[in-house]
Amino acid sequence: ASNLAKRAQVMNKAAASFKKSSFSKKNSKTLWTFMFWNWKTSPGIYSQKDITTSQSVIACSAAVIKPASMQEKSNKHSNRIFMAVFGYLKPGDHVILSDDIYGGTFRICETIFTNINCEFSYIDMSDIELLEKTIRPSTKMVFVETPTNPMMKVADIAAVSKVCKAHDLILVVDNTFLTPYFQKPLLLGADIVMHSGTKYLCGHNDVIAGLVITKDTHFSEHFNQICGKTWGI
Repeated sequence: ASNLAKRAQVMNKAAASFKKSSFSKKNSKTLWTFMFWNWKTSPGIYSQKDITTSQSVIACSAAVIKPASMQEKSNKHSNRIFMAVFGYLKPGDHVILSDDIYGGTFRICETIFTNINCEFSYIDMSDIELLEKTIRPSTKMVFVETPTNPMMKVADIAAVSKVCKAHDLILVVDNTFLTPYFQKPLLLGADIVMHSGTKYLCGHNDVIAGLVITKDTHFSEHFNQICGKTWGI
């Protein structure tokens, strides 16, 4: 009972902040239902699977700083976000990534997805001509981290997006360093945006979470399935 009371208190504070945002009434109602659906029907005995207070707070934060029209679907879970995104790949698919990316991303690609014959190329994403030359018939996805970790290399998301759209490629952007407050990849043409909520998005080192956000219902259905099967939030 005390745990539920604490969760309710945190949610109420989040609600107060959320109501001050500039969302339309329709979008507010949709996100509100999403936030509280499982909390009302489940006591949250197993918080790794159930809706948690941290998810609700992050849902509010992400919604407030993302354009309402783009906040159609948001799935939040721990570092499974990398597995969820690359889980969209099929054997033989090729991915082009930033050459200076977070080590965890590199390790997932090279130690897990190479086992199903996925191929990965790492390039300087600021070189659009090089990006064009690196595309193969089997290329499925372009993964951009900007600024990169740790060298803070910057890519032009809009320019990369034009190339991706011309070749029918999925554009994924890791927006961890800048957060949606400073950079909104969805508005620049990205299909999928990722965040490590543990870092700048939280800022207090008291949340272990990740976010993957898309405006495409096709991708959101894929992420929903991954969340359900891996017990991601």
